[in-house]
Amino acid sequence: MRFFRPEIGNWFQDKETGDYFEIVALDELNNTIEIQFLDGSLGEVDWEAWRHMPMEEAAPPEDANAGYEVASEERITDSDGAAPAPHNPLSLIEGENFQGTDEY
Repeated sequence: MRFFRPEIGNWFQDKETGDYFEIVALDELNNTIEIQFLDGSLGEVDWEAWRHMPMEEAAPPEDANAGYEVASEERITDSDGAAPAPHNPLSLIEGENFQGTDEY
């Protein structure tokens, strides 16, 4: 059985169940791998179980956000139609409206 090094963002298919899943987090403190299935459900696998899982690498599905229940037409975009930068904390900041700022 081939060993796949888990990396966040990689997709796999369980050979026994046929389920597709993505690596969403690596918890080094608890030695676990957090996975999210295509339907949005989450799972956790310890390193020992990961080594023995019957799986194969898979390409991301056509709509990898299906588990988040967001249709591709509903995704947030900038004014120019481009998707916002992922994980950019500055995009979450709203300006303050009080005297003395340039937004007032």
